[in-house]
Amino acid sequence: MADGHSAQRRVLVVDDDPKIGRFLKRYLEREGLRVDVALGGEQMRESMCTERTDLVILDLNMPGDDGLTLTRELLARIRSVLRRAAVSSSDAAKALASDVRFSDFCLSVSGRELRHEIQGTVPLTTLEFDLLALLVRNAHRVMSRAQLLEQAAGRQLTARLILQS
Repeated sequence: MADGHSAQRRVLVVDDDPKIGRFLKRYLEREGLRVDVALGGEQMRESMCTERTDLVILDLNMPGDDGLTLTRELLARIRSVLRRAAVSSSDAAKALASDVRFSDFCLSVSGRELRHEIQGTVPLTTLEFDLLALLVRNAHRVMSRAQLLEQAAGRQLTARLILQS
């Protein structure tokens, strides 16, 4: 039965057989879910990058990116979401000396490194890293552009520099 809460949920069916994908889509839509179908791993990744996905139904025996490989990718995303949920604004002080996880990323403040779950180390300039660390330390706090630049650069910036940036 469809209810007000399930109508908001998005299910992604990943199957290389279009007939199975259409069947599952019709069935789940009758139950009040929003359903998209991807015919393989590449379409799954594209779909998950463009829209929030609440549930993935995955064919394990697909050619190319098989279901087990895709399951590993999904597991990395799940772990990332669970770690992100564990970090709260009250943990901001701890974040200065530890790794901070958000989305598919891990920021090592002490190691001055940003890592992506799948792609590995992300190169950052000193200013980019300092800005990111500043944002992590000040989660849920509104800061002006001038405050961000001044604190990340560690020095007073002139109005001219702020206007030119």
